Amino acid sequence: MLSCNCLPGAAFLFLFLLTLDAVTEGLVWAGYRLKYFTKLAFSSLR
Repeated sequence: MLSCNCLPGAAFLFLFLLTLDAVTEGLVWAGYRLKYFTKLAFSSLR
């Protein structure tokens, strides 16, 4: 059984991990887009 004072900590940890996951996903997505646009720019320059 979870005690009452342990519940907010678990909820905070869950939210923290969720935020971390979202941030990581956003960074990966931004990295892919950046790589794609860089490749596009270099191919249009040549």
